[in-house]
Amino acid sequence: MLMDVFTEDFHPVLDAAVAGLEKRVFHPTAEPRCDGDNIRACTICLNDYEDGVEIAITPCPGRHEFHPRCIVNWLRQSNTCPLCRHAL
Repeated sequence: MLMDVFTEDFHPVLDAAVAGLEKRVFHPTAEPRCDGDNIRACTICLNDYEDGVEIAITPCPGRHEFHPRCIVNWLRQSNTCPLCRHAL
């Protein structure tokens, strides 16, 4: 079936893994412009982080940061980090 073609590689993470994402509050004055792979914008939606917004951190070695809503939506479709493809 056509649906099988599109869902063959569908591997969402468990809800417990999504709920267990580490979070922190973003403050631009305390942040370097770029710290390794972590920048001052969500690489899923491409919007800048605003002062005081909560950021979710992936448990991959790069500890990549995203808007919580963006990474949760991503992880409901894929079990890998959007940046480094590390299995979560």
